[in-house]
Amino acid sequence: MRKARGGYADLGLLCSAASAYLCLNETHRNERNIMAYQEVTQANIVLNQEIAATGRFFAGIGAWFGQIAQNMAMASEGQRRVNQVHALQDLSDDQLKRLNIRRDDIVHHVFGDLYHI
Repeated sequence: MRKARGGYADLGLLCSAASAYLCLNETHRNERNIMAYQEVTQANIVLNQEIAATGRFFAGIGAWFGQIAQNMAMASEGQRRVNQVHALQDLSDDQLKRLNIRRDDIVHHVFGDLYHI
């Protein structure tokens, strides 16, 4: 570079080169930011998929426990009816007559609403 009157003659060229370097550096930084954003976006997608899968897993467990509770309630209701049959069978014929139930109709009386027998 040549000196001209205490300064650089190619100062404009130097400024252009510095500006180009800064512009290139800014472009490179933007590209890195875009890549980082894409990686974060992909990580969020994977995380959201894992959260959804976890939610489905726990929903399945909840449904399973719900089914167990329903089965226990049905078993409890069935046991209540069986106990009622046993209690009616333990009654004497006179007591059954007062209830208007024949001994042969005890099961029908207890389970008739379920099986229409």
